[in-house]
Formats: sequence, structure tokens, C-alpha cells
Amino acid sequence: MGNGFFSKNITYAQWFKMNNNLRVHYNFLEHVPLVTTLILVNGIILPTTSLVIGIIYILARIAFTIGYMIGGPNARLPGALTGTLCTLALFGCSIYGIYYTFNEASKAVTI
Repeated sequence: MGNGFFSKNITYAQWFKMNNNLRVHYNFLEHVPLVTTLILVNGIILPTTSLVIGIIYILARIAFTIGYMIGGPNARLPGALTGTLCTLALFGCSIYGIYYTFNEASKAVTI
């Protein structure tokens, strides 16, 4: 993670905890753009569903963060699985939204 400078000044346990905190932060930064985009796009056609999935995702991220920071990498599993399921649900809503949009557009363009 590029924090070798600090490893000379702190104990291994402190370094391990700092490293876990950095991993949680970087993981959050990797997932936020995708999930935010999916929630915004899905909110056009399925606003209530997107809201519910977004709230569940936020709770999953909190569980992921607390689990990883307190229990280490193995304790992140419940939050990680729930967050992944939320992301997959958002992808499914996107596919439904595309289908719905094209289906409604084809009905409107009858000649």
C-alpha cells in the first residue's frame, strides 16, 4: 500500500490496523462510482427500487467497514456479499430498464 515509511515508526499491530483501514478506504473508492452511476441511472425508471437497494448497499458498506477494521479481512464477508448482491441487483434493474425503454418505444412507433 505504499506505507513502508510508517512501518519503521510503529509496531506491527498498529501497521496492520492502519493497512486494514487503508484497504477499506481504497475498496470504497473503487466501488462508489459504479454503484452511484447505477443508482442514478436506475432511478429514472425504478426510483423506489433504486432507493431501497441504495440504502441496503449503504448498510452493507457500513458492515463491511466495521467488519474489516475490527475483525480483519475474514470478518468483511457479510458486508461484502450483501454489497455484491446489491450491485448485481442494480445491474439487473439496468437490464430491465433497457428492456422497458425499448419495449415502450416500440409501442409508441407503430406505423
